[in-house]
Amino acid sequence: MDAGVIGHARTEVAELINLQEERGEAKHCQVRQVALLVRRYSLELEKGR
Repeated sequence: MDAGVIGHARTEVAELINLQEERGEAKHCQVRQVALLVRRYSLELEKGR
């Protein structure tokens, strides 16, 4: 199901993760991965997004 793959890159983040939706929602394990990266790299939303 490659059509649902979303790719984002940040130069300050070394890890790569693929985000895929399942029945219109994010997969639980991927939400945990994103949350871990947000905490690890002190990420914040860009203004205007």
